Amino acid sequence: MWVDREHVSVFDVSHMLQTTVGGRDQVEFMESLVVGDVAGLADDHGTLTLFTNDNGGIIDDLIVTRTSLGHLYIVSNAACADKDFSHMSVRINRRQSGRLATLSYCVGFCWLLYLPVCNIT
Repeated sequence: MWVDREHVSVFDVSHMLQTTVGGRDQVEFMESLVVGDVAGLADDHGTLTLFTNDNGGIIDDLIVTRTSLGHLYIVSNAACADKDFSHMSVRINRRQSGRLATLSYCVGFCWLLYLPVCNIT
């Protein structure tokens, strides 16, 4: 459900897979899984991107947001929740030698709130 107004948009993601990725190598880890430019995201900005498999095939679409809280917030499709979390879990376990990234998922009621960037002078 999108509620779109002139200055804000709200999207209910409570039924979707919500994952946080943290740690020093969080951006490198996510960029190994998706086609989007995660490193280029400003704090509290997100991008629609695609999970890809080892052959470059598309697994699912998702939104990756770089938060000002120091972690990445990932929202992916509810119908693919098990597949998407498994994909991230397997990959994070493969990459852990010498790298620091953590993975956890959110349960419960959450909303994505998009506010326009404003310069107030």
